[in-house]
Formats: sequence, C-alpha cells, structure tokens
Amino acid sequence: MGQKCNVDSDCLLAYDPKLGTQIQVKCFGNQCCGEDFSGISRQKSDQLQNNIQAICNDGTPSNQQCFLPNDCGDAQKTCVNNICCPKNNDYDQYACGGLQSIGHCDTKGQCSVGECVSAQVCCECPFGQPQKQTYNCKEGSCEKGYFCSRSGFCCPQCQNGKIPSGSCHLGQCGAGSTCQLGNICCEGIL
Repeated sequence: MGQKCNVDSDCLLAYDPKLGTQIQVKCFGNQCCGEDFSGISRQKSDQLQNNIQAICNDGTPSNQQCFLPNDCGDAQKTCVNNICCPKNNDYDQYACGGLQSIGHCDTKGQCSVGECVSAQVCCECPFGQPQKQTYNCKEGSCEKGYFCSRSGFCCPQCQNGKIPSGSCHLGQCGAGSTCQLGNICCEGIL
C-alpha cells in the first residue's frame, strides 16, 4: 500500500500476516489502501492522524501523518517517514526509517526493488528499517515485531496495528510513542 493508482487493478495484492490471508486493496483517492478485516479494532491503513507528536529526522516536531507530499497542505513541508516535515534537499538520505533510499519511484508509484514510500522514493520497507540480513523472506520467517512484506524484506510493524508516527530520531520519539524494533515510533506501546 502507499502506491499511486487510478483504478483498483493498479494496486498490488497485500498480505495480512496476522490472518495469514490476502486482504482487499482498493484505489482510494489515487492511493492504494487496504482494510483490516480481522475484527480487531485497528486503524485502517487509509486513516491519517492529526495532532500526533512525532519528530522529523532533523529534530523538528511534527503533528501530522501523511501518505503523500500533498497530504501536508503546506508548500514548505513534505511527507517523509509518513509524517509532515520541513522540505529540504536531502530527504532521500533518511526517508527509509533513517536509512538512505534505494532509488526513486517510477511514474506509477512503483519500484523495481522495495516499496514506494511517502517521500516518493524506494525503500526496503513501507515503514522503518528491515530486519538485518533478510530478503526473499517467507511468511513466518521474520522475527517477532516484523512481517514478511511484499517487497521480500522482513519489515517492522507496530504491535497495535497503527501506522507508525514517524521514525525514531536519535533513539527518541514524540510524547506518547516509543522507539520500537526497526526504528519506528509506535503510539501507546511502552
């Protein structure tokens, strides 16, 4: 999810590791979005939160989640690590959970390796940093706190199912979030 689309068929299939099944992915507002059908109260992947407390990689506070740069609604900000941060020219140096990107997304929002993320660059994981030494993972082969993503990497996820509130900045997250495996900030997990 997180790739650009015009119709549902532009979206790749997604896999829910908790259910062990594929989940429906639809084109919603030119963005591929999946829905959680597990019955567990979790945030839908197309639901953005405002008034979060996150920290941009340069240390600037952010209070808004995003999927795409124009979600920020401010010409001076862009979407990096799924939070709105001040624009600068080196965002691709830390857009992958603090790691450098592995390329740029094509015009369809896809990558030859990895996934197209909010900063419109290619990263191993949709959020955060991958588990070390994993590629072409199989479901069930990732450590606890990670899932086997469609990119073939073991990628971090928040235990509560919510979208991370950015990446950890020098091991720290905004108030109400903690730094978890894979360098992601997760709300309400202590």
